[in-house]
Amino acid sequence: MKWPLRVLVESGKDIPSWRAIQTKDFEDDRPTSLIVIRLGDRTEKSGNVRGKNPSYNLTAIFEQVEDNEKEILIDVIDYGSTGVKNTLGTISISIDKVIGGSSIDGWMQVSSTDKKRGQVKIKVFLMDEKWERENPEEAKKWKLQREDKEAEEWLGGNNRKYKTDSIPKARDGPIDTTDMSTEEIESETDRLKYEAMASTERAKNKLEDATAIGADSSAKLEKQGEQLKEANKQLDVMDAHLDNSKRKIRGIKSLGGAIKNKFSKNKGKEKLKGLGADIPPEEKKIKETKVKEEEIVAVENRNRLAVWKGESDALK
Repeated sequence: MKWPLRVLVESGKDIPSWRAIQTKDFEDDRPTSLIVIRLGDRTEKSGNVRGKNPSYNLTAIFEQVEDNEKEILIDVIDYGSTGVKNTLGTISISIDKVIGGSSIDGWMQVSSTDKKRGQVKIKVFLMDEKWERENPEEAKKWKLQREDKEAEEWLGGNNRKYKTDSIPKARDGPIDTTDMSTEEIESETDRLKYEAMASTERAKNKLEDATAIGADSSAKLEKQGEQLKEANKQLDVMDAHLDNSKRKIRGIKSLGGAIKNKFSKNKGKEKLKGLGADIPPEEKKIKETKVKEEEIVAVENRNRLAVWKGESDALK
């Protein structure tokens, strides 16, 4: 199989203890359970989790699936107070079904014959190109983990692709090749080359991450700076409106205040003009009304003038 197979057991629902099943007393039941994921001779086991609705969060990733491995088995096991383990049920999932494109995501019965043994929430899917497109960050993280694992296996002499049995341990400083065979020298050269390439790739990925974080931080700081500028402007506008309101109150309260307003500058208006802020709505309405009144008076004056000229011409 080309793509790794991922199995995730998230949680359980209404999981009973083995004692409760035997006694049929589910009222005061306090179970402790665990999960075992099996594929061939490979297994992944969760810790012991208490409660009827446990959170297992157990993940197993199988990079290689052999042709004779046809199903994934998930055991739900009760861990008794005396340390005795009893299997509550085993869930079987067909690998062919998953490979065919039918990913598993949902609740499954622990036992097909006894619904009182609860349910388990399971996800099974291929980590293929579609998954990589939908989960780019997780795919990148998984790729780095796999590269690190391959490097560790290679350096530990477990990668059969290279003749690593004769590779000497890593040395500090210059390597003395006097007593080394040609094969040992070639192996040591390959090891150093692979180690350098892996280190460079990790450094490159970290640099890309740092660059992306830096760009994101810069954009956020710029946005925050603009927000602060806008906030400062709004504070200045509020301050200008406050000065304007104080001036009006002063003019209303006393004759002296009105006279002072008449012969002093309106600092509030000047501030608003400097900030490019709009005239307060109430002032804008008064100003528009005043302009309209002036226009009406002008029209009336023009009409009177026309009438007067007409009467003068008639008398002549």
